[in-house]
Amino acid sequence: MTLKTLSSPPIPHKSENNAELGKLLQIVEKLHEQSEEGATRSAILISLNELNTFAQRHFEAQEKYLASINAPELKTRKSQNHKLLSQLADHTEKFKSSASAIISSRFYEFIQIWLSIQLPLFINDSEVSESKSA
Repeated sequence: MTLKTLSSPPIPHKSENNAELGKLLQIVEKLHEQSEEGATRSAILISLNELNTFAQRHFEAQEKYLASINAPELKTRKSQNHKLLSQLADHTEKFKSSASAIISSRFYEFIQIWLSIQLPLFINDSEVSESKSA
């Protein structure tokens, strides 16, 4: 699934969810490799900005879809998404203000928490999509 502004809420399909999850993991892996291999701060910042943009667009699409089906968990999901975006922005700002070109272990702990929240949502959205198409 390409990241673009959608005029109508997307209906998640398993392949789209897999692509979204793959993109998220790809960006996180790239950040890890850059930090471990001594990439420049500017290269790491580009990847952090890519992660921030991806997360914002992903959450917007997710919330539009949930609103379109009047999902009862929309309010909770919005709250979780807002918190995750805020924490991601905080980690990005901490990296920007540090002198180091190494991403902190706290950032990776945050990513683990993010994935523990988001992975079940990818799976559940796929199951909803599959049951609707059956």
